[in-house]
Amino acid sequence: MMARKRQRSRGQGTLFRRAGRGPWIARWFDHDGQRKERSTKTTDRAAAERILTRRIADAALRKDGVVDARTDHYAAAERRRLPDHVDDWIATLTAKGVTTKQTALLRKRVDTILTTIQAQCMSDLSASAVQTAIGDMHANGTSLQTCQHYLRAIKQFSR
Repeated sequence: MMARKRQRSRGQGTLFRRAGRGPWIARWFDHDGQRKERSTKTTDRAAAERILTRRIADAALRKDGVVDARTDHYAAAERRRLPDHVDDWIATLTAKGVTTKQTALLRKRVDTILTTIQAQCMSDLSASAVQTAIGDMHANGTSLQTCQHYLRAIKQFSR
């Protein structure tokens, strides 16, 4: 009698190797029903099984609402540098039809505030830090109206 190949139950993902060698590739469905495929970066089948099981369990937790899937989105945004976020924001403004002159002015204002508060990632951007920077600008002779323009630009960006 031939030994039967062990199979996972339906919806539990797939492990395979490309061309029969190299690291194991895991394929599963995420919480949104999208098929995902990632390398496990290991040639050990048992370790690859554990990695796949973990990914399936994570997807199930998100699908059932135990883990909020938005936290993944926030974590990914936190890993990106703020200048990349500013570039995306400016591209969005340009796509909306905002003029080049206006986008350049908004970028200058936001960059000035971000440089002043020395923000490197999204978590560095706080209301108190922005208020302190705006207050310092006003104390150094910048008019109240100009300070309001800077505040409006950073609020628009942070949304």
